[in-house]
Amino acid sequence: MEEEGLCKCKALARQQLCQSTRNFFNSKWHVRTVVRHDDCSPKYALLFALIFQEDPRPARCRQRRGRDPRGTRMQTHAGREAVLAGHFLLKHLNADELRRLATGAAVITCGGGEVIFQKGDPGNSMMAVLRGRVKICSYSTEGRELVLNIIDRGGVFGEIALLDGQPRTADAVALEPTELLVLQRDRFMPFLAGNPELMARLFAVLCQRLRQTSEHLEDTLFREAPSRLARGLLRLADSFGREVAGGMRIEIRLSQQQIGSLIGISRESINRLLSEWREDGTIAVTSGIIILRDREMLESIAAAEV
Repeated sequence: MEEEGLCKCKALARQQLCQSTRNFFNSKWHVRTVVRHDDCSPKYALLFALIFQEDPRPARCRQRRGRDPRGTRMQTHAGREAVLAGHFLLKHLNADELRRLATGAAVITCGGGEVIFQKGDPGNSMMAVLRGRVKICSYSTEGRELVLNIIDRGGVFGEIALLDGQPRTADAVALEPTELLVLQRDRFMPFLAGNPELMARLFAVLCQRLRQTSEHLEDTLFREAPSRLARGLLRLADSFGREVAGGMRIEIRLSQQQIGSLIGISRESINRLLSEWREDGTIAVTSGIIILRDREMLESIAAAEV
């Protein structure tokens, strides 16, 4: 009986600490959810904040005023116009339209792990990835992460809030050093109104997002862990894969925890399945990079619902 009472006390203490964490974050930094580092749970983030009087959340991105890695000044109008002209959404615009759109555009840089925006933030811009990668994610009140999408170079995000003007529906976090082109809503919306081709391209992006969401929901409801992981690896290979000797190399380094957050499976299950597939030669893992050795086998596993 004493042991049972002690367990109940511990559980109550954990519950109170989690609630105190949420209240602390909501009152001090006005955030809707607890954003945690990959190696730091909310309760430890709170302790660090109390001890060091620091904000444990990742830093926000900042506007870059220096030179980009290629040595050109991206903050000039010519530099921004060149970036806009090279993007698939905007490459059909004429010179005058690009010039007017570039006037309101900016380039920001983010370090790996830095927050770009959070759920509930004002939706006043859309962003295009010039360099690096961004994850779109959401967090539960207990700090559990769900990765909704990974945006690679050339991709856009933030388009939902841009169109309806409502708050952000998820968090955006840079996975690595990243450069973003930011298009403000008040300058971009007039282009949509007078540019049917641009509107059609943006609708295509939205449709693709909806299809991805539907697939993710179906996987969660109807498929077991092996099928979901196989489908997740195949999707990553389609987006980030490169043919190499002996297979398809996924050119993005994700931890097992990040893969689990992306497809909704525990890290322990990810570790077990990857180990099994590595032993039977279906995949290879080198320095955190996954290579698909036997795509047909993965497709067979992905097709199964159990």
